[in-house]
Amino acid sequence: MSVYKLSALQDEKGDFRYIIKLSEQLAKVSNPGLQQIRRFSKNGIHVGDVIYDIELGIPQASTAVDQFDATKEMLFGSDLEFHDLLIPILQKGKKVYTLPTLQEIRDKTKQELMQFPVGIKRFLIPMYTLFSWNEHFMM
Repeated sequence: MSVYKLSALQDEKGDFRYIIKLSEQLAKVSNPGLQQIRRFSKNGIHVGDVIYDIELGIPQASTAVDQFDATKEMLFGSDLEFHDLLIPILQKGKKVYTLPTLQEIRDKTKQELMQFPVGIKRFLIPMYTLFSWNEHFMM
């Protein structure tokens, strides 16, 4: 299942207007901005993902706030490896991404799955990965 939430609109001049969806259910409230997801790893194992606003940036050492418990924080230090997950497909109406082959998709999926801790991949009582908001994004 995929969820798409509009977080910004761009006008004819190229300026962005942030959009927020409000709801009585906190989990359904969207966060405005030009969002990106950064995946942090240590020694080839994923340790967490952080959503951040591209315009605000993300510090080299970043504090993440747990999505399920805002009292829990984790520092992703500058010693961690990272890569951004969201890849532009279209820019200014032009395709800027070359689709990978089915075999390349399979290989990338296997590689990514191998980098998750074993506890996340189990079916019974799986642990969850730290997927959170950058502290600057939540202010």
